[in-house]
Amino acid sequence: ADNHINYISYGSNRIEVFPAAVRANLLTPKTQKIAYAENLYLLRTFMWDMSKNLGYAFDDDKYNRLVLLFEPTFATYIDHLVQEKSALFAGDRHFIGFYLDNELPFASYQNTDPLRGIDLKHFLSLPERYKAAREYAEKFMRDNGIASAGAITKKNQEDFRGMVADYYYQLTTATVRKYDKEHLILGTRLHDWSKYNQKVVEACVRYCDLVSINYYARWQPEADFLANLKVWCGTKPFLVSEFYTKAEDASYQGTGYANTEGGGWLVRTQKNRGEFYQNFCLRLLETRNCVGWVHFEYNDGYGLDGKASNKGIVSIEYEPYTSFLSQMRQVNLAVHSLIDYYDTKSVQ
Repeated sequence: ADNHINYISYGSNRIEVFPAAVRANLLTPKTQKIAYAENLYLLRTFMWDMSKNLGYAFDDDKYNRLVLLFEPTFATYIDHLVQEKSALFAGDRHFIGFYLDNELPFASYQNTDPLRGIDLKHFLSLPERYKAAREYAEKFMRDNGIASAGAITKKNQEDFRGMVADYYYQLTTATVRKYDKEHLILGTRLHDWSKYNQKVVEACVRYCDLVSINYYARWQPEADFLANLKVWCGTKPFLVSEFYTKAEDASYQGTGYANTEGGGWLVRTQKNRGEFYQNFCLRLLETRNCVGWVHFEYNDGYGLDGKASNKGIVSIEYEPYTSFLSQMRQVNLAVHSLIDYYDTKSVQ
């Protein structure tokens, strides 16, 4: 709060509210009001619970998980999930709203990976266990007069991707709005090539209050992408829901971090991290349709490989990175005056 960070996430993979014992400190600090949001993980939770609910686990290494969207029990499952979870946040004035899911595989690079991006041929080849998704693809083929898989064009592929994305966003947002009309719906934290896909972004825009993006693999936001977002989003804003860099100088008891885990790139020092943060955020403010950013994350931790990763504003020992934070604070304090500056600059 002293560094004018005004948002924090608490929940884990299973959404939960702040414990009463820490809520006052986290959400009503003396220096600044802090808000929060949580992720419903609608499709992902359905996938995690398949063994319990359907008697078999989903083969995530063989099929695109979006095929589960068409399972006959999916709509009922997420209806119950949203009803239960939205009740936890009813009337909460600190709560901004819900992300629907995280980094769903809508699109892959040049459509080369059917597990990471919706692929019409992949849906057509699904086994009997996932026949609902296969039949959805077969109907698309009939409705569009496509004779065979060999006749599928790039336009057919994009139209199918757009239909699946539209169905996902329409169903999930209608379910959330059934039980919660007071908080925002924050998209699905589009990642990798999904955020660059016009059909996917436009489907999100039709139903969500904003488009959320996990933004990695770039030193700064690309001008052409930001220009596209302005067109695709129309009157809706976007939010950067994840971004960060790691520094080589992070260490624990004299041993440098491995820094091998995570999507953020590597810089030399904490000061360099601050320079990256300032440059990245200035470019976002300049767009005039970005409503914020969430630095990922607040404390260093260990990756799946068990090795330390410098993602945080505090170390594994909870020591603040002061040279990084001082530069974060400088931008955070100046956000509103910067907005005024860019607004004025844009009309000159």
